[in-house]
Amino acid sequence: MAENTQTYTTRIFLNTEEAKKRLSELQEQVEEFRKKKDKAARDGDWPTFNSAKKQLDMVIKEMNAMKTSAQAIDHVLGNLSS
Repeated sequence: MAENTQTYTTRIFLNTEEAKKRLSELQEQVEEFRKKKDKAARDGDWPTFNSAKKQLDMVIKEMNAMKTSAQAIDHVLGNLSS
């Protein structure tokens, strides 16, 4: 019987400048897409509104994933002694 082996690589950023920079970039994108979405709503441009909303949701999801991962890693590192 043949074995199936897969290798995964994960990059972990703990309080690094790169992680802080990425989070800052995501926050800027959130503001940009919120403004774009609000303007499209005021103008009645629903295709642009829907596109901006979709992009905004994706950026927020990525930000939340980064925060959740960082919290989980922090929790694990805090419990290494036990």
